[in-house]
Amino acid sequence: MNNKCGSAIAILAGAVILVSAACYNGFPTVYSDTSTYLASGFELGTPFDRPITYGLFLRLASLDGFSMWPIVLLQGLIVSYLIWLTCAWLLRSASVKLHLLVIAALTICLSLSWVVSQIMPDIFTPIMVLAFILLTSGSLQRGNKALVFVIYTVSCCMHLSHPLYGFGLIVIVLLMHAFLARSMRRVIDVRSLIILLGLTGASILSMGAAMSKSRSIFFMGAMAEHGILKTFLDEKCPTDYRLCALKDSIPARA
Repeated sequence: MNNKCGSAIAILAGAVILVSAACYNGFPTVYSDTSTYLASGFELGTPFDRPITYGLFLRLASLDGFSMWPIVLLQGLIVSYLIWLTCAWLLRSASVKLHLLVIAALTICLSLSWVVSQIMPDIFTPIMVLAFILLTSGSLQRGNKALVFVIYTVSCCMHLSHPLYGFGLIVIVLLMHAFLARSMRRVIDVRSLIILLGLTGASILSMGAAMSKSRSIFFMGAMAEHGILKTFLDEKCPTDYRLCALKDSIPARA
């Protein structure tokens, strides 16, 4: 068995282990927001508080609604692939037995399998972070590097908070590069970091519709928490504002 075939089998086997929670459940696990993501992908409408990216991912991965199982299997494949690359980087060699052992340990000891098996974009937060670490470590070969760049970009587009996380990671790495010893700076791939900065900024373009729809809601939430909304309504009501009927029941936390 050649190395490529062995690594492919290990990654696939790791993905199967990672979706064991869905197998135990009898179906991929869902959350109350799952229906919103499914609707956005199949109706091609951007929700008011989240990008359409994960909805489109669900539509493509489910083979246009044929089955939900390919979704969690694809999520498992991505996670298994990144863990394979991480083990190969940290240990300087890839081992099928070690990879499966790590996957099994993460599945048994942590909630990773449940997150992978859930039809929600939550899994793409650790995927984005792990892809970022691999790209800035300078340990990847050209083919793997290109694929991990794609994974990072897609992950960054999955949630409104992800670009902020990405910029935060970039700032942390830049500070490390500025203050670490010269011998340790060589570990950081500055060229990849610059590319990541551009990709993180570009991912915001996929969220324009969601941001424009939700901006007023988040702004009103901040006004409510600071007591400004109640004061404003006390001064202006009664008017044709529909919120006037609710001015005495505004929650303390938005």
